Amino acid sequence: MAQQDVVFVFTADRPDSIYISFNREPVFNESLMGDAFRTIQLKHNPVTIQFKNVTKLSRLSLTSYGWPGNFIATNWIVEPEDSIHIHIDFSQKPEPAMKFYGRGSPKYQLAFETRKLNEQIIATEFEVYDNVKSHNQAYRDAGSLEWQYLNKVKTNKKLLSPQVYQTWLADIQATADLARLHIRSHQWTTNQQMRPVIRKELLKAPLKMDVSLGSTSRALLQYHYELLKWKVLQEHDPEYQYYELSYTLKITLDDLFLEFQKQPSTNQQFLMVYSLVNLHTLQQNFGETHPDILQKCLGIAEQTVTGIDLKQRLKETSQTIRPGTIVKNLVTLTEVGDTLTLSMLRGKKVLLDRWIANCTGCLDFKKEMIEQLLPKIKERDDIVIWSVGSVKDFDYWKKLLPTNSHPDFVSGWLDKQSNSNDWETFYNISYAPFIMLIDEEGKLISSTVRNIGTIIELLKIAK
Repeated sequence: MAQQDVVFVFTADRPDSIYISFNREPVFNESLMGDAFRTIQLKHNPVTIQFKNVTKLSRLSLTSYGWPGNFIATNWIVEPEDSIHIHIDFSQKPEPAMKFYGRGSPKYQLAFETRKLNEQIIATEFEVYDNVKSHNQAYRDAGSLEWQYLNKVKTNKKLLSPQVYQTWLADIQATADLARLHIRSHQWTTNQQMRPVIRKELLKAPLKMDVSLGSTSRALLQYHYELLKWKVLQEHDPEYQYYELSYTLKITLDDLFLEFQKQPSTNQQFLMVYSLVNLHTLQQNFGETHPDILQKCLGIAEQTVTGIDLKQRLKETSQTIRPGTIVKNLVTLTEVGDTLTLSMLRGKKVLLDRWIANCTGCLDFKKEMIEQLLPKIKERDDIVIWSVGSVKDFDYWKKLLPTNSHPDFVSGWLDKQSNSNDWETFYNISYAPFIMLIDEEGKLISSTVRNIGTIIELLKIAK
C-alpha cells in the first residue's frame, strides 16, 4: 500500500468526550491501545485528527462513557487513504447513532451496523461461565452468529477493497473459533466424557496460515496461539481448571515454542514473532519468563524465521527484550524538580518499577517489595529501587507518592507528553506494573519477571 495520511473529523449533537485509539501495527504491536491514543472533547466545533505516513491496514477503536456499554468501535479496519467525517447523535434512542461521510465511509457504516454481531460472538463463552446457556447451545450460537456476520460482509463485498474484505472475514472466523475454543475448554473441565470428542475436534491437522492475513489479522494469530496453548496445557495437566487457559503457571514460553515447531512453516514464523513481540502482555498468561528461557526462544526464532518482514520485526523486538542489550536512557523528574536519568544510576543494579495511577497490581507489587525485598538489600548500596510514575502531570504524581513510593525508593515522574521522552513507546509498554532489572553497566537483565524470588536470584541477592 502507498504511504498516505489518515484523517478523522468528529462532530456530535451535544457535548461529550471520546477516547480514540489508532493502532498502526494491530498484529505486531503489544500495546492493544494502539500507538496513538487521546481523549477529544466534542463540543460545538468539529475536531480533526490526522495520522501521518500510514502504510498498511490499521485499526480504530472509540470509547465514550456517555455511550451504553462504553465501546463505540473496536478494531475497525482503517486504510491509508481513509478520510472520514464521523458524526455521533447521542439523542437517538435506545442507543446513539453514527453517520459517516467521506472516502471509505461505506466500510465504517458496515462496521457500525455489524458491531453487535461481533460482541455477541465474544459473549457466547461468558454465557457458559454464567450458566446462562449449555456448552452445546453456546457453541451452536457462536456458529449461527458467525454465519450471520460473514453473510453481512459478503453481501457488501463490492464496497470493500480485496485486502479489507479478506482480513474482515479472517477476523470474524478467528473470533468465532476462539469463542468455540473457550467453550470447549470449559466443557473439558466439567465433562470428562466429552474429552475424546473435544480432543479430536481441537487437535485436527493445523491449517497453513495465509501470509497476507497473518500480517493483518491479530484475531487469526491470537486464535492459533490460544489453540496451541490449550494443547500444551491439557498435555501437562488434563485436570486443569477452566480459568487456567487464561492464566497458569503450569506451562512456560519454551513449552509453547516446542509446539510452534511442530506447525507448518508459515505458522511457526508468525507465532514465534507474535509471541515475542507481545511477550509482556502474553506473559500474564503464564506468570513470567526467565531470561534463560527467553534467550533460548529468541535463538529458536532467529533460526526459524526467514520472511523478510518477520525477520526485521524479530530483530527490532530482540533489541528491546534480549538480556544483555543496553537499556534506552529514561529521563524523569524528582519530587524537587531535578532531572534523574537511567544513565545517572550507572554503577548500580536497578530495579525499575514503572507504575500508573489507580493500579491495584502496582500497589500489590510495591507491598511485596517492601515486605520481601527491602529487608534483604537494606545494607546494599549497589542496588537501587527506582519507582517511576507514568501519570498525567507532575503535581498529580506528587499527590500519589504517599501510597506509591517508599523512603528507601528513588522516585521519578515520567513526562510521557514530552516529545523527547519516547521510552514507553520504544518498549511498547501497555500494562502495569512494568518491571525491568538493569545491571551496573546499564544492560538489561530482564523485563519479563516480577516474582520477588526470581528478582532476588537475578540480582544475586543472598537469600
